[in-house]
Amino acid sequence: SKQKGERALKMELFQKGIDREIIEKVLSEPFDSAQGEEDLAKLALEKKMKAWRNLPPQELKKKAYEFLMRKGFDYSVAKDAVENIRHMG
Repeated sequence: SKQKGERALKMELFQKGIDREIIEKVLSEPFDSAQGEEDLAKLALEKKMKAWRNLPPQELKKKAYEFLMRKGFDYSVAKDAVENIRHMG
């Protein structure tokens, strides 16, 4: 399953014809905790780290930010996940 941020999930569900109120109601609980979305962002990054392992640190961070933003994660979530890259195996 693909890791996506709350914003990307909302857009995808809306494009499939699901009412905005239903989307908001369903997604509000799991994303009340920023930790859940941050964990998804970290998981998404872990899958990319092998391909990026030889990049210089600045380029790695840039790619990681861009990747997470494209996946629909908010900047603050992406920032926290990217800052923790050093701690990933």
